[in-house]
Amino acid sequence: MLVVDLGTDSVLAYRLDATNGKLTVVTPGTALAPGAGPRHLVFHPALPFAYVANELDSTVTAFRYDGERGAFDELQTTPASPGGTVPNNFPADIHVAPSGRFLYLSNRGENSIAAFAIDTATGQLAPIHQIACGGNWPRNFSFDPTGRFLLVANQRSDSIVVFRADADTGRLTATDHRAELPVPVCIRFV
Repeated sequence: MLVVDLGTDSVLAYRLDATNGKLTVVTPGTALAPGAGPRHLVFHPALPFAYVANELDSTVTAFRYDGERGAFDELQTTPASPGGTVPNNFPADIHVAPSGRFLYLSNRGENSIAAFAIDTATGQLAPIHQIACGGNWPRNFSFDPTGRFLLVANQRSDSIVVFRADADTGRLTATDHRAELPVPVCIRFV
């Protein structure tokens, strides 16, 4: 079990003893930059890479993950916004596209979704673009089951906005589809 700890700027690894239902610390934790404020972690669907959205310093960190040791080796830390971060920007959610070729990050404050290409050999990120989220405070987002659409929950503007995700380029394009509902904070497909 991995715990992203904003307060200690680290990712902690625990081993679960399923027989006794107990957790034991595997490593002392993988440290991120002081003040990074790690918020969410996502794994690559097929490769040994993991990515952490850092809420307080508006960055994203790429890691190589060793599942046997429960350990992370930092590969890169890059700004959360390909176009340059505005003051008071707080990355929230982070997802890898089902193809494993692209990473997406919601930026609260800047009100955008940032897109990055994943180098499948190194795990490093290259910025593609960012797009306005179509609302205010994009808290959570999710790919639909086809992987062709990305839905964004804009918490402070009471809307879910739909974007088309280009499978070849990773770029997002706004659609005319949106739903108005109070304070959406999480989108899940079952």
